[in-house]
Amino acid sequence: MESFRLDHHGRLLRCNHNEGCRLDFLGVPAEKIHEMYKAYYSLTKRLKDPKNMFLHKLSPGEMIVFDNDRVLHGREGYTLSEEGGRCLESAYIDWDVARSRLSVLGKRLGKGPVARMDSKLSVTGQWSVS
Repeated sequence: MESFRLDHHGRLLRCNHNEGCRLDFLGVPAEKIHEMYKAYYSLTKRLKDPKNMFLHKLSPGEMIVFDNDRVLHGREGYTLSEEGGRCLESAYIDWDVARSRLSVLGKRLGKGPVARMDSKLSVTGQWSVS
């Protein structure tokens, strides 16, 4: 997967930063590889700078939900304690299915179709969810 995906206007749609996957480096001419690594490590340094991070240790019972395509995220190491282990679960939503189901629900409730879901995952259109 490429590190950056742009739309047809050149705006950033998605950023994938994974130190174990450097697909973008394939096909880079030998004379440009030093420049590529320099840019890559510059980005890594900025991403790992504490001023660019939000850190939060989840407590038992807490969960976090985010759009994997919109939030660059990661986790730090941890130490297992005798009181309990660590449970990390993932779930994925197909946005086309979610939007379709919201539209069907809107019709059943007599509120009309959902126009779209915005970047804050708020439903916009003829009805809203609070």
